[in-house]
Parts: sequence; C-alpha cells; structure tokens
Amino acid sequence: EWHSSGDGKYLEGGIEKGAMLVDQRFLPRIVEGEVRCMMIGDNLVELIHKKPKAGGLSATLQSGAIYTKYPPDAPEFENLVANFKLDLPRIMEAFDISDQPLPLLWTADYIFGEKDEDGKDTFHVGEFNCACVGITQQLHQAKLVGETAFRFCFPEVDADVHNDVNAEERSSKRQKSVNGQDQ
Repeated sequence: EWHSSGDGKYLEGGIEKGAMLVDQRFLPRIVEGEVRCMMIGDNLVELIHKKPKAGGLSATLQSGAIYTKYPPDAPEFENLVANFKLDLPRIMEAFDISDQPLPLLWTADYIFGEKDEDGKDTFHVGEFNCACVGITQQLHQAKLVGETAFRFCFPEVDADVHNDVNAEERSSKRQKSVNGQDQ
C-alpha cells in the first residue's frame, strides 16, 4: 500500500497557480546513469557521467554512484554536446523567460536514450537544476564564476573588458561601477 504525506492535489488551481505535473516515459538505460552538463552561465565547463551502483537507479553520491568527469569536448559525448549547444539559445525561451540571462550556476542532466542509426547514443533531458547546484568538486572554476557574475551584474562594463583597453583602465572602470560612480 502506498502512503503520502502530501494531499495529492498537484493540479489544483491550474497553471495560473503553478500547478503542473511532468509525465516522462521510463528510459530503461537509466541503469547506465545520466550525464550532467555543468554550466557556468553559457559556458559548458564539465560533463559528469553519474553511474548508479550495480542494481540501482539512483545516481547520487550518497547512494554509492560512481562519478566520472569528462571535458566538454570528450568524444564519448560529442552527440550530446552538439545537440545541447543547438538547444542552449532556446532554453530560456522554452521557460517563457527569454528576457532573463541563463542562471549563474546550473546543470542539465541527460538520460541515455536509444542508439541512433549510426550506433551513437541519444539523450533525453531528465532535469534542469539551478536551485541547489554544488561546485565543491569544481573549485578551480571560481574565477570563471566570478567573471560570469560580474558580466551579469555589470553588462555595460563588460563591453570594455573585451576591447583593447589596458588592464589599469579596466580595473578603474570596474571599481567605479562597483562604487556606483559615473564612468
């Protein structure tokens, strides 16, 4: 017998109240794990193959899953990355928030699908996450996180950062921007 602590009213109030239910078919290759695209803004910084412990379906570290890291250009995931990059510009539009930047830290987790006619893996998105992304294993990315956050917060300064402006002038402009002074 199944029990729940919730009241089961997942669709009450309709979409206007945020009620929704996602129905996704079972993907049998979940036993092979999932592939996480670790993102900093619009930069794909790492792929992580999260493989469940033998006999399991959960791909969390706590469940005993094995995490294997790959660079974004890993040949094993060429098909995934190519399709992900094609979809990237449309993600925020799909959520009806195209006027917003991509999250600072976020992930897209993909489940292995059927093999295509060439025998290559296909992938199905399992989830997007920007609420509780941990980067404790990617501390070497701290500089990129800071640069991306700065670009999001001060887009008017960012244009100068990529021009042939000397480092001292860039630093001065950043400090003025942070202090709220006119440039």
